[in-house]
Amino acid sequence: MPPNNMNLEDRQTNGAESNKNYTIPKRVAQIGVVLLVLIFIGSIIAAYNAKKIAENLPCTLNASELSQEKSVDCKSIYCDNPFILNDWNQNCLLPSTTKPYTESTKKPIVNYRLPRNLKPYFYEILIKSFFNVTQEPTYYTGHVLIKFKCLKNTSKLIFHKHQNIEIDNLSFELRSSTDPYFIPVIQIKRSNYLIHHWIYNNETQLFEIEFYKDIFVENGDYSMSLGFKSLVKSDNYGIYKSFYNDENGHKKWLLASQMEPIDARKAFPCFDEPNMKSKFKIRILHDASLTPMSNMPVKSVTKIDAHDSGYDWIQTDFYETVEMSTYLVAFLISDFECLTTRVDLKMSANVSVNVCSRPNAKNELNLSLKASVDSLKFFESFYNIKYPLDKLDHVAIPDFSAGAMENWGLILYREARLLYDAKKTSQESEEGIVEVIAHEIAHQWFGNLVSPDWWTDLWLNEGFARYMQIVGTNAIRPEWGMFDQFLRISFSIMELDSVQSSHPISVEVNDPNEINEIFDGITYGKGASIIRMMNYFLGEANFNRGLT
Repeated sequence: MPPNNMNLEDRQTNGAESNKNYTIPKRVAQIGVVLLVLIFIGSIIAAYNAKKIAENLPCTLNASELSQEKSVDCKSIYCDNPFILNDWNQNCLLPSTTKPYTESTKKPIVNYRLPRNLKPYFYEILIKSFFNVTQEPTYYTGHVLIKFKCLKNTSKLIFHKHQNIEIDNLSFELRSSTDPYFIPVIQIKRSNYLIHHWIYNNETQLFEIEFYKDIFVENGDYSMSLGFKSLVKSDNYGIYKSFYNDENGHKKWLLASQMEPIDARKAFPCFDEPNMKSKFKIRILHDASLTPMSNMPVKSVTKIDAHDSGYDWIQTDFYETVEMSTYLVAFLISDFECLTTRVDLKMSANVSVNVCSRPNAKNELNLSLKASVDSLKFFESFYNIKYPLDKLDHVAIPDFSAGAMENWGLILYREARLLYDAKKTSQESEEGIVEVIAHEIAHQWFGNLVSPDWWTDLWLNEGFARYMQIVGTNAIRPEWGMFDQFLRISFSIMELDSVQSSHPISVEVNDPNEINEIFDGITYGKGASIIRMMNYFLGEANFNRGLT
C-alpha cells in the first residue's frame, strides 16, 4: 500500500516507470513463438515414432499379457508418453495396483419364443391319474397327439416341455398326412440317421430336435405323438394336488390345474404361446371315487377293466373344444358337488351353469349361482356374440394361487371368491364375489374368444375384463353404484402409478419372470382406467359398437 502523502501524480509516474522496466522486446517474443511451434511439431513427430516402435515390439496390449511380468517393459514404453495415450490400448492406463481390464462378455440374448415355422391346430390329450379321494396323488402319466401344419420349410421341431415332464423312453412318433414318402421317426437318439441332434434347454423350457434336412415342408400336415410322466406337486401351477378336510377331519385329495400364463408346459408337452391356438380333445382316466371336469361337457363315461391294483378305473371323454390357447386348458379331478341350472340366453339355448365346491361347502354356492346366470345373460347380450359352449362351470378350489382363472367353460376360483355365507360374509365380500364372477365371465369373450398375441398385450386382456366387471356388476346390481366405486379405485391406481417402480401398461416381456411380474395393479387397474377413458372419448354407443 503506498504512503498516505503520495499524491496521484506520483503514483501515475511510478506506474509508468514500472511498465517501462518490464517491457519485452518484440524480437524476443517472435523467437519465443517460433520455439513453441517447433516444440509442438517435435512432439507430434516423437509420438508418431514412438507408436511405430510400439508396433514393432514383440508384445501386445491385451489383458492376458498385461497380467504377465514380461509386459512390464511394454507398459513403460507405451505409457510414459502422454501425447499418444488416446491411440493405445487403455489397459496401459491402469495403475499398477489395479487389476488389468478384461473385456466384459455380454450375456447372450436368450430366445424364449417358438419359431413360426410350425403351427399346431389339434391336440388329443390323455391324463391318467394314480390316486383316489383318500390317497395323496404323487404322479400321473399321459399321452399327447399334436397335429400341426408347416408354414415354412424347416429341419427343426421345437416345442415346450417343463423339466418335470419325462418323455417315455425319449421316443415319439412323427407322421405326415400329406407326404406318402415321409419316414416316421420312432426313437430320439443321436444315432438315428435322420436326427442331427436333440437338446433340452432348462432355461427356455424348449425341447429341440434338428434333422439333417428340411423334413417339414411348407403346407405339409404332420402329427407328433408321445407318452410322458410327471410328478405331482402342490405348487399351484400346471397340474397340481390339493386337499380339504371333511366333517370328520379326514383329508380328501384332488387334482386341479392352473396354466396361465406359461404353465401348460408343466402339464403336458405343447406349443405353449397364446397365439398358438388349437382345438383340444381330452380324455381322463381316474378312480371311480372321483369325478373329472374339463373345458367341455362330458361325452362318454366308460368303465375300464385294468389290472392296476387299488384303482377302480373309469375313462371319461370330453367333447372337442373350440379353438383356444393352451393357457385356457383346464382339468379338475375331485369328489366335488355342484348346484346346477340351465338357462336360455339371447343367442344360446339350454346352457348348463354349474357352481361347485367341496361337499361340506355346497350350501354356500347360491349367491354365486345367481350371479353367474345374471352375468352370463348380460354379457352375451352386451357383446351381441353367441356364447360358444354348452356349459359354464364355476368351481371353488381350496388352494388356488390367483383370485380366479377364466379357463374357457371351467372357471376356477379361490374359495373366498365363490363361497358366500350370509351369516358370516360381509357386504364388501359379497360385492367382491359378484365382481370376480363378472370379471371371469367377461373374459369368456374378451380374452378367450379374442386372445393376446403375446403377453406384452396382457394389459388389454386384463384391463378390459377389469373395466367390464364394473359394467357387468353395475348392470345386475345397480344399487351398489359400481361406477362411483371405480372412480375411487382409480385414485389408488394413480398413486400406485406415481412411484418409481411403476411401468407402462404395455411392456415388452420375454422370459417367464418378466411375464409373471406384469400381472399387477398397473396392468389391471391402469389398463381398466384407460379402457374407461376410451369409452368416454369415443362415446358409449361407438365404444359398444366397436366390441360387437
